[in-house]
Amino acid sequence: MNRKAHRTANLFDWTFVRDALKRAMSSGTKQVLSPGPTKESLDLEISVLINDIFGGEILEARNNKGRHFYNRVNGECIDIDEEEIYNSSDVINVADIPVSRSDKPLDFKREEYSDFFLRFIRAFEETVGLEDNYQTA
Repeated sequence: MNRKAHRTANLFDWTFVRDALKRAMSSGTKQVLSPGPTKESLDLEISVLINDIFGGEILEARNNKGRHFYNRVNGECIDIDEEEIYNSSDVINVADIPVSRSDKPLDFKREEYSDFFLRFIRAFEETVGLEDNYQTA
């Protein structure tokens, strides 16, 4: 399914999430992960963030480069590394396994994750234009 067809088929546009993630990651004064984030640990941190906010499940795939984490939310694979969002029935490999956060040690510090989480929320609100429409208590 191409991006335009996806947008008309669903109400939520995941490009907002990608844009907000880019802004949240670039606005941090420290590295998102410490020390020296790896691609794998960054995948996991982003997948945890998506899971915390949008629900669904975290999936782990193994390839020749190591482990890769992505999400499935409401039947859609959400892989921030990919340009397209696609229906999970089209692409889920039987070798891709759900990740239980209680079984998987998180490779990042909770304080840094909390900071990243809040930066993402602010960036997402700005991206979709919510910051002008409401006030927090």
